[in-house]
Amino acid sequence: RSIAAMLDAMVPAWRETGSAKHVRVKTFGHFDIYVNGRLLYFEREKAKELFALLVDRCGAALTTEQIASVLWESKNYNTSLKNAVTKVVASLRNTLKAEGIEDILIKRWNHLAVDTKKFECDAYEYEKQVPRDRSSFRGEYMTNYSWAEYSIGRYIRMDEEAK
Repeated sequence: RSIAAMLDAMVPAWRETGSAKHVRVKTFGHFDIYVNGRLLYFEREKAKELFALLVDRCGAALTTEQIASVLWESKNYNTSLKNAVTKVVASLRNTLKAEGIEDILIKRWNHLAVDTKKFECDAYEYEKQVPRDRSSFRGEYMTNYSWAEYSIGRYIRMDEEAK
């Protein structure tokens, strides 16, 4: 009997643990993340919002202070807020790690980004399309986050150019 057959008998899902997971990010309309077709739930809403912010920045790194200024826009940056960001980052990392997709995050000293090659995203695909499929963007972008209003203009312009 082969080792693979013995492992199959002991733990039927052992082969799946090393396989890549399919991650799909939906930004048009409400923001959501799907892992292998299943909606990803976050233990903290701010962790989900942080992931949305990183997706919106298309792989550009953000500092702790930049994250705080967006997620808590009305608060002054101080040690307490820095600690809050640290907790949200840890929560995000834990959620992604539990799904086996923690490699999506790129963490450097005081900088955080996403690796845009590790997931599919409707907005990224829309930006690459020429001619654009006008049915994918319907005038809404990450409607659950007020800061996303700054980015929606880019997609509205693209949509108008596609007419």
